[in-house]
Amino acid sequence: MSEKSIMAYFHSPDEAHKLLPQLKALGTIDVQVARIGQFQGDGVSEAFNPLTSGFPGLSFLTMNNENPGINEGILAATDVDASALSAPRSEDGYYDFNGVGNTDILLTVVIDEQVYEQAKRIVREGGGSF
Repeated sequence: MSEKSIMAYFHSPDEAHKLLPQLKALGTIDVQVARIGQFQGDGVSEAFNPLTSGFPGLSFLTMNNENPGINEGILAATDVDASALSAPRSEDGYYDFNGVGNTDILLTVVIDEQVYEQAKRIVREGGGSF
């Protein structure tokens, strides 16, 4: 039994999740839906008051960047999501602020090679882009 993988991008988790029953019916070996982004980690996991407790930087507060190192924190603070001061001008015609064309949901499927083309068709018809 030979395996193949599919990686497809979606606009929302719901778009990807609605395909799971069809893909699982084909006998997927593994399937995962995850949000991809610029920074590692799952985001801030604690509630705190930024006025009375320490925090590692601006991106921690504004972008859920939980464990920024000193260099990553400085760079992340210049991102348009952290501070509007670094936002591109509208006349530049650049609006893809998070760098992934608003397709930041990744569906990963590992499937038997015999049903690979059928799985790709399901993903394509479900709105996924490869």
